[in-house]
Amino acid sequence: MIGLLDNVRSALNVGAIFRSADGVGMAKLYLCGITPTPDEQEAVARTALGSEKRLAWEHANNAVEIAQSLLAAGHKLVVLEPMEDALDIFSWQIPADWQTVVLAVGNEIAGTDPGLVRVASLTLKLPMTGLKGSLNVASAFSIAAYQLQFGRSCQ
Repeated sequence: MIGLLDNVRSALNVGAIFRSADGVGMAKLYLCGITPTPDEQEAVARTALGSEKRLAWEHANNAVEIAQSLLAAGHKLVVLEPMEDALDIFSWQIPADWQTVVLAVGNEIAGTDPGLVRVASLTLKLPMTGLKGSLNVASAFSIAAYQLQFGRSCQ
């Protein structure tokens, strides 16, 4: 699995995502757009607690371009976004022929770039029954990454 962070603003969220990505054994994180890197902001490394040294990561200006190159390499792009037509992550199973999943999350306020959603193989959402329509991006990424890695069986 690979992670793609699209304009995630908070260094603390990015650090927490590093820890979760390391926890599920992700191969790499792409930090796109304004997403802070461990080299730029000490808070990322402080929150990541060393996982930023173990996990491969790369900064890219344009998330859509990175996604297109990953898709061209045969990976499948799953965008986590609370959209009406997105599938519930807990009722979906990764098809057996999907080799590498790229899990993408977006900006805490604006969400994921519509261009990423357009090129995505699939859009998933976390079910929400409370007042709010979404969770903190680091929490949502963590739940989705663990569900995709450990909470599923292949068809």
